[in-house]
Amino acid sequence: LRFTKMGRLLRILEMLRMLRLMRLIEDFAERHLSEGYRLAFRISSLAGSIFWGTHILTCIWFAVGVANVSDTGDKWTDHAGFSQGDMYVGYLDAGDLYQYTTAFQWAAAQIALGGVEIYPKNSMERITNILAMMIGFLFGSTVVSTLSAAMVDFQMMQKEKKQRLRSLRWYLRENDVGKVLALRVQKQAEERLNFRERLSEDDVKVLEMLSSALRAELRFEIQRPHLVRHPLFRLWMSVDLSLTQRICIKAVDFAILRPKDDLFLPATEAEDAYCLMNGTLAYVQHPDTSAAEAETTTTVRPGAWLAEAALWSEWTHVGKAEAITSCQLLVAHAEVLSEILQHNRVIQDVTREYSRHFYKRIISARPPDAAYPTDLTVPFTDYCDLVVSMDQEVQVTIGVLAIAQLTEQRRQNERSSQGLNKLTDEVNSGKSLVVVNGEGIVFRVASIV
Repeated sequence: LRFTKMGRLLRILEMLRMLRLMRLIEDFAERHLSEGYRLAFRISSLAGSIFWGTHILTCIWFAVGVANVSDTGDKWTDHAGFSQGDMYVGYLDAGDLYQYTTAFQWAAAQIALGGVEIYPKNSMERITNILAMMIGFLFGSTVVSTLSAAMVDFQMMQKEKKQRLRSLRWYLRENDVGKVLALRVQKQAEERLNFRERLSEDDVKVLEMLSSALRAELRFEIQRPHLVRHPLFRLWMSVDLSLTQRICIKAVDFAILRPKDDLFLPATEAEDAYCLMNGTLAYVQHPDTSAAEAETTTTVRPGAWLAEAALWSEWTHVGKAEAITSCQLLVAHAEVLSEILQHNRVIQDVTREYSRHFYKRIISARPPDAAYPTDLTVPFTDYCDLVVSMDQEVQVTIGVLAIAQLTEQRRQNERSSQGLNKLTDEVNSGKSLVVVNGEGIVFRVASIV
């Protein structure tokens, strides 16, 4: 009995695992496949569901047929055999394949509401047959309606795409656009129509129904993992979390780029800084618009900041950033950010000192001492390098905040507590400098100059 219960439990767990696997596959298809492939996947999933349901019904019908619960002394299995020459082979004496396919045929007929030569012979079989017909009717109608809805949705999307491409062709023709350029335009338009774009906040209309507080919390939760990679943003969060949430709501937006889209162009004024959340960008510098001696291309990976100098100075782009793959970015608006930071004195003082030394690095970056600054890097602007150059009062503030985080991590260790007290005294006296980097690691900084 114990082994029987264990076997049932394992079968239930296996079914749950299959359902979870199907959900993961469906999520993958929704994210990475085009409409045509998603329709094919949905049809395949429906077909798989039909076969799985038919298999379950087959097992139930077989179990009822071999069970000793007949009130008439007769069972369907007694009449499902076949003649082989002059000999009659009973259903239960036949091979496993014949037994399964016969029961499967009956189950498929219930779902498809078709006819079959197998009939119930006792009350239990009739009850099973009635329930199977009702379930088959509901299941079949659900499958048909789901498949019809999927086909209609696909046809509507295809119709809309064809209409857009037809309008584009008419526009190009009416304006006498050359064949070569027109072909390039149509090709890119068709590629982008077939490309599945990432959803933005404006695409999810139900977000407008959320309260402002809950929507702000959601926005902050999405942006936070990317913003904390910058040590200064991490420090803002440790000082005033509510202010940082205001920054996320008012000063930071999302941007989505498709392949070959330009994020910014050279020789244009920069008003925003960018953090690449996912995707890949190409940053290209040309001798005509930058100090580069030859054209250079740098691949930008997730987590990188672009044009950070725009937050701390009047910056002009010296290169072009183009999307290689679909990209999602955080856009920090310098002017709005500056206004919000004024509402907290500690954050304002630290940020002012950070920006002052960042600006010094920009104007002093030139050969032979350093390379010219770019939209990706400004020489010697590592967070620790900047903190070492700050006024002692700001260094103490940064050190105290770092020790507070370290204290939180080692609260239950008495020996560490004594060491932290000594480190705090050294920070307050200016003998030590402690910072938190973008990964949240606390360490002591020493100047070797």
